[in-house]
Amino acid sequence: MSLRREMALKQSDSSAGLTTRFMNLQLISNSIPLPSLSEIRISEEAVNQRDLLVMDARKIERATSAVEADALAAVAQSIKTVLKTTRATGLELRRPVNDVAAKVKGIEDEFCGPLEDELKRLERIASDFAAAERRRVAAEQAARQAEVMRLERERLAAEQAAAEQARKAAAAAAAVNTQRQMDSALKAEQKAAVATESARAASEAVQMAIRQPLPQVFKPTGLSSRRDVHYEVADLQSIAKARPDLVKIELNRAAVRAICVPRFAKDSDEVDTTTVPGLRLFWADVTSTRATR
Repeated sequence: MSLRREMALKQSDSSAGLTTRFMNLQLISNSIPLPSLSEIRISEEAVNQRDLLVMDARKIERATSAVEADALAAVAQSIKTVLKTTRATGLELRRPVNDVAAKVKGIEDEFCGPLEDELKRLERIASDFAAAERRRVAAEQAARQAEVMRLERERLAAEQAAAEQARKAAAAAAAVNTQRQMDSALKAEQKAAVATESARAASEAVQMAIRQPLPQVFKPTGLSSRRDVHYEVADLQSIAKARPDLVKIELNRAAVRAICVPRFAKDSDEVDTTTVPGLRLFWADVTSTRATR
C-alpha cells in the first residue's frame, strides 16, 4: 500500500466517526402534529352539489335563443361561483400548512446553507486535485513511454553491436594460422561475449521497464470525479446558423398579445397574414363568467 493511500485511509477513518455522529441529527427541536391523510376527504354534501351542477351543465348542448342563452348563463354562473368559493376555501385551508412548510423550508435552507457552500468549495478543490492527478499520471505515462523507447533503442544498438562482434570473431577464428592471429581471435571472441552480455542486459532493462506498474490516479474514498462537457455561448446566431437543432425558437406570446393587432376591424372574421410574416392574426369571441356575490 502506498504511503499516500495509507495516509488517506487514516484520514477517512477519522472522518467516518464524524459522519456517524451526524446521521441521527434532529433538525427541529419540537415535533409538528399533522392530521392523517385518510382523514382529509371531500364531504358527501359537496360531491352531491357538484354532481348536480355537472348534470345541469351537460343538459345544455347549444344556445340558439335568448332563453337558452340565459339558461346557459345561469348554470355557468353557478359553476363559476362554486369554483371561486371552493378555491378560496382551499386556499384558507392550505395557508396554515403552507406557512408551516415555508417555515420548515426556511429552517432547512438556513441550516444547510453554510454546509452547501463548504461542500461546493471542497468539491471545487477536489476537482482541482483530480485535474492535477490526471496531468501527473499523463506526464508519468509519457515519461515511462519515453524511457521504454530509449531502452529499446539501446537494446537494438547492443544487439547490432553483438552481431557485429560475433561476425568479427568468426572471421578471426577462420583466419588463424599464427600465434598472433590466435591472440587476435581470442580477443575478438571476448569482445563478442561482452557485446552479447550487453545486449542481454539491455533486453532485460526493456522488460523491467515494461513490467513497472502503470501510474494511477488517486481517488479519495467517498468522492467521484469525471470529465463533463461544459460550454459557453460565444455567438448564439452563429450556433443557430451552423446547428439549428441546438437552438430553441419560441414565440413570445406575451409580446404578441401586447403589441400585435389584426389590421381588420374587431367585428371582422378575416385573418391577417401580412402584419407579421408567419403569424396569423384574427379577432375571436371569448366569454368569461362572473361569480354571484
